[in-house]
Amino acid sequence: MNLFANCVLALNAATGERVWHFQTTHHECGTMTSVPTSLINIWHAEAFDAVVQMSKMGLTFVFDRVNGKPVFPVEERPVPASDVPGDEMWPTQPFPLKPPPWSGWTSARMR
Repeated sequence: MNLFANCVLALNAATGERVWHFQTTHHECGTMTSVPTSLINIWHAEAFDAVVQMSKMGLTFVFDRVNGKPVFPVEERPVPASDVPGDEMWPTQPFPLKPPPWSGWTSARMR
């Protein structure tokens, strides 16, 4: 699964220790998550600092900046196997349930 590949990783700036991480893509095929993260302040029941990671597939992951917990549910869904010789895809990928995908490609093909 390459646990720390393709993930949002929060480090303690003073010590360099890992605070939390969340893998947005298991075994990347191409460049699916190379969109920079954004640090924002949002209101969801109350105001708090968040991290937003968008993907080239049109998915938007929103995390609590302090603890890394997803603000909206994320579910693992089965995905098609790779047709590239020798490449073995992970059988599932994480999909945030909100907000809706901003890309028609994702919403049409990855349900």
